[in-house]
Amino acid sequence: MKSKPLFIATMASSQQVIREVSPDVEGVLNREVRYFGDIPLPLEAYNPFRSQYNSTLILSSLRRTVVGKGVDYLMALTSVDLYSLTLNFVFGEAELNGKVAVVSYHRLDGKLLNQGGKQLFLDRLTKEIVHEFGHVAGLRHCRNPACVMAFSNHVLDTDRKSKMFCHNCLQAYERFLVVEEV
Repeated sequence: MKSKPLFIATMASSQQVIREVSPDVEGVLNREVRYFGDIPLPLEAYNPFRSQYNSTLILSSLRRTVVGKGVDYLMALTSVDLYSLTLNFVFGEAELNGKVAVVSYHRLDGKLLNQGGKQLFLDRLTKEIVHEFGHVAGLRHCRNPACVMAFSNHVLDTDRKSKMFCHNCLQAYERFLVVEEV
């Protein structure tokens, strides 16, 4: 049996970015990526004092979006800056063992570090998408700094890690695939 697809929605983002990153994501996760459509940013998630969006409130909105749509996994891809209640910013957030995730590329494009190049941007984005889907699949942060499931506190942490799961995380992800197919 084939793995259930990962639907990625644009949320103040571009469908072109999804098209460009999908082949890598599909290869690492061993599942099809499909475009869900555009979803508006939830107004209640915006914090005008921070000029950022609360990622946890976006997850709540996404959870309501998937109900009754026949979608097992939905990830929103956005260009806006995200934060959580415990962190000044996040590259993304996901429900552990859940159905939804959000990834922001606001801090991944290299402008803050005067780095650039389209491939660097796409590599970073692939890593963050795979990382957040790993949480959906039940994986927690990994202590191996080269593993895609390692926590990234800075974009340089994202650059240092691989887009692949380490041996232990890959075994956990493969167990998820087996359970998913039942």
